[in-house]
Amino acid sequence: MPTGHSINPNAVVRTAFRLHNLMRSILFFGAFHLYNALMELGVHLAAPVIGRFDRHQRWGVKERITPAPTQGVAPPSGCAWIHAASLGEAKLTEKTLETISGTTPQQKFLLTATTVTGLQRLQQLENPSIIATRLLPVDSLRLMNNLITNFAVNRVWLLETEIWPGMLQLCRRKHVPVGVINARLEERSFERYRSLRFLLKPLFEHLGPVLAQNQRYAERFQAMGVPEAHIHVTGNMKSDIRIKRPSATQREDLRKKMQLAPEDFVVTAGCFHPGETAVVARCLPELRKRLPGVRCIVVPRHLTSVPQLLEELPPETLHLTQT
Repeated sequence: MPTGHSINPNAVVRTAFRLHNLMRSILFFGAFHLYNALMELGVHLAAPVIGRFDRHQRWGVKERITPAPTQGVAPPSGCAWIHAASLGEAKLTEKTLETISGTTPQQKFLLTATTVTGLQRLQQLENPSIIATRLLPVDSLRLMNNLITNFAVNRVWLLETEIWPGMLQLCRRKHVPVGVINARLEERSFERYRSLRFLLKPLFEHLGPVLAQNQRYAERFQAMGVPEAHIHVTGNMKSDIRIKRPSATQREDLRKKMQLAPEDFVVTAGCFHPGETAVVARCLPELRKRLPGVRCIVVPRHLTSVPQLLEELPPETLHLTQT
């Protein structure tokens, strides 16, 4: 009788699993190096062109492509890096500093922001543990490595949702732990990340702890690869931020600057994007039938969208550039 070789099903499964991991690793590193090449291309080609139109440094192009200082910046024990996207997250940074300093008073901090308005808010913080504040550099391996090395970063804290592949891959490679504070992952971002999960999973697996605002966000981070043990639902920390109420004199002065009469009833519509102010324009006439003295203050999400918002609002809208 002819003799044949028996096939071990377990060996087949193990081999298939290894091949799967190998292919995923090849795809991950290939995609990542392509991403890094695009970032460097942007630094060398696009950034200088954009910088010519950024003479007043409204976008901070020069700082984003300039390597961090190399001498006299890193404390001997290293520092923790806290990154905030924009103004809202920058306000949360003060609370974060207080919390961490309460348990590790010797800890020093590097603070960065994605937007110029966020950086301006960080620069207002008065805390002796802060060694530097700056804009987030372009997400290339070279610039991120320069920042992490020159500031001797030994821990990274991201506020809310700031997923930068270059930063996370470098931290993963250097074994620098990365945590997310007040973590959120909106549905739109989640769907986009999930479509690239096979590439992003190694980066999400490195995150921890992830302090999520609610259970839904926690589940999304877990679906992206963050270990369940690393995720904790802590609520929205922004609700814990203390806002000092202005004095009566300050309040009166502010109302005068905004041309508000003492009898005016003020409604604030905040964090607006282009296309959303049409709702305000429709509601105001109805509201004025009941409250003749009602005034509405529209606050944009981004200052760059002000011209578009003004086009959507009634012609008599008062544009306050300085208050």
